[in-house]
Amino acid sequence: MTAGTLGTGQVVAAAVGAGCRKVMIGIGGSASTDGGAGLLHGLGARLLDVDGRPIGTGGAP
Repeated sequence: MTAGTLGTGQVVAAAVGAGCRKVMIGIGGSASTDGGAGLLHGLGARLLDVDGRPIGTGGAP
C-alpha cells in the first residue's frame, strides 16, 4: 500500500519541461494503487481530503 505514481508524475513533468509535447503512459500493476494521485502530485497538483488537509502518498490514504 506504499507504492505510488509520484515518480511517473515527476518524469512527465521533466519531459514537458524539456520540451516534450506528447506523452503516452501505460498504467497498471502495484504502482498504480494510488489511483494516479501521486502522478498528479508529481505534476504539481495539491490533493486534499474532504476537510482540506493534504492526502498522504501511496495507496493507503
